[in-house]
Amino acid sequence: MFELAHHLRQYAAQAGGLTLISPIDIVFDEFNVLQPDIAFFQASRRHYVSLDKVTRVPPDIVVEVISPSTVRNDLGRKKATFARFGVPEYWLLDPRAERMERHSLANGAYERTLSVAPPESFRSGVLDGFECAVLSLFPW
Repeated sequence: MFELAHHLRQYAAQAGGLTLISPIDIVFDEFNVLQPDIAFFQASRRHYVSLDKVTRVPPDIVVEVISPSTVRNDLGRKKATFARFGVPEYWLLDPRAERMERHSLANGAYERTLSVAPPESFRSGVLDGFECAVLSLFPW
């Protein structure tokens, strides 16, 4: 997770934006409060985030790191809620499979638009020019 956050922070340093690492609550309404592993806001939407206040707007990207104890929630309730509230991209990082997936929002639901493993590269459809080698996400 930290390797991917590092790539996103490097991207933000060049293109603008803000990378947040859990714990960070995204409060959509009183019944829908989620804590993604990583959230990214593009430069044009960064002003919506204040680190001393609750974040009430959807990020441009959320990332969930899959583990046996969270996979059901990550692929179920969290994924559906992020889609319902309009998060454009939902990324899944699976350390056990050494795989990265991109799910893009289309017609109110996510479609898997990219699934890659080493030696391939991962790209965002939302962040212009964001790309990283999948191998760099799994340093072991």
